[in-house]
Amino acid sequence: MGRTKISYNPATMPKLAYELARDGASIQGIARALGIHRATLSRWRNLYAELDDAINRGRMISDGKVESSLFLRAVGFEITETETWFKVGKDGKLQKHRVKVTKKVIPPDTMACITWLKCRQPERWGDRAIGTSDEEKLMRLIESMEAAARACLCSYGNQA
Repeated sequence: MGRTKISYNPATMPKLAYELARDGASIQGIARALGIHRATLSRWRNLYAELDDAINRGRMISDGKVESSLFLRAVGFEITETETWFKVGKDGKLQKHRVKVTKKVIPPDTMACITWLKCRQPERWGDRAIGTSDEEKLMRLIESMEAAARACLCSYGNQA
């Protein structure tokens, strides 16, 4: 019992591959969703520029979302939470009883800082940074985190 041979469809496959890549699917996941082997997808990407372009554009979007999230975790951020309580009124309908708004400061995350710096400046922060001792890297990290924390606190203080 053999596999069904799937032919490349330029009308649907680039759009589907783009959507899958945009939503964070791996190359293996895209191939699986298209019903083909990973090697076939690789071959099609080399043969059909529109497919390769669609996957690359989709991956840029999903990578950008992760990059933005990682950056926020690295420098810290502020969120506003709103809680609403309801009660049943005399007429039997739900009515707002109380609303509580809370501002929270999410501090910088050490691992996010390390990941960001290693990816963005591997020559300075990578595991094999030349001429940089572990102590020097740690001091630079601490200084960067302190600066980010000060900026976050100043920003928070100005909004209060």
